[in-house]
Amino acid sequence: AKLTDAFGDIPYFNGGLGNVGELSPEYDSQRDIYFDMIDRLEADIETLKQADGTVGLIGQDPIYNDDPDLWIRFANSLRFRLSMRIRHVEPGVAAETITEVLDEPLLTSNAHNAVQWGVDGDNGQLFSPWYNPFSYYNFRISDKVVTQLSSTNDPRLSIYAAPMSDGTYKGFVNGLVEEVFGETIDLEHSYPGEYLVGKGANTYLMTAAEIAFLQAECALFGLGGTDANTHYRNGIELAMLRAGVESEDIETFLATETATLSGTQEEQFEQICTQMWLAFAPNTAE
Repeated sequence: AKLTDAFGDIPYFNGGLGNVGELSPEYDSQRDIYFDMIDRLEADIETLKQADGTVGLIGQDPIYNDDPDLWIRFANSLRFRLSMRIRHVEPGVAAETITEVLDEPLLTSNAHNAVQWGVDGDNGQLFSPWYNPFSYYNFRISDKVVTQLSSTNDPRLSIYAAPMSDGTYKGFVNGLVEEVFGETIDLEHSYPGEYLVGKGANTYLMTAAEIAFLQAECALFGLGGTDANTHYRNGIELAMLRAGVESEDIETFLATETATLSGTQEEQFEQICTQMWLAFAPNTAE
């Protein structure tokens, strides 16, 4: 899914078969790939419903610890994500799949999140995959992130970014060409916070916050479910709790205009997209 979202058509049906001599697989259409992923997930879910989690490679599942029910939630949620991403180009398939998944268990709690855990210790193999690149390349936080968080008094600012020596936050402008970068370089910008790049930073493959925002989008456009605003606010709360924001700070933010959908349908959709974008961090591919 990540590969076709990034590159479009890719080798899929015959990809990864070099061991049996398939060295030049054809590129399959993104449409066929999406349809197949949705169908395969449906079949996987039916198989998982028959599983009891006590046979197979027990103790070797680092995501859900051999719990078939959580894998069912993940598979349904992934079908939901995929169907929402094709709703403009394949509305019929999307609508059918959305109707199916909304009647099934989804990721609704942070306890359901699909996570690869980072370990803040001495074993480098267990560090967050972002820790070593950050240490080597000396990343700075994006100005777009800092501006969004600071302009809305979002309590995640001090979690996503580290303060500079004067206690303020300053993001680095994205997309500077080399010539401009060389002329304007100023490394007095905020580093990303430990939550994003520390040794123990977690990698979130899929979270309940994303699913809440997808439910909000779904309800907003009349595709299923009700009360887009409730799902939107739930997504914000789930994302903030996951990032370690204190409960009282969450309550304060939920009382602001940013935390309530308003305006035209397109403006409300932009609010949902913005909060989903923030909630994806540090999942950069998404």
